[in-house]
Amino acid sequence: MKTNTKMSILEFMLVTGSLCWMYYRKQEEYYNVLKNDPDHIDKVDMSSMRYLRFFGPECMALFIAIIIMTCG
Repeated sequence: MKTNTKMSILEFMLVTGSLCWMYYRKQEEYYNVLKNDPDHIDKVDMSSMRYLRFFGPECMALFIAIIIMTCG
């Protein structure tokens, strides 16, 4: 595999990994408020989940499978 391809895959994984981490962080914030103070659940800003929902665990697994299939 060429070095350019390896670098592209690494950059792609870093970006998608960061977005997946942001997804988990927002999800954890939501569930912590839901568990500890359900009356204030409407105060959690979930507007970023509109875009982050595409980078959850299922999509991350799909991205990894596609990379394995194209490089393997």
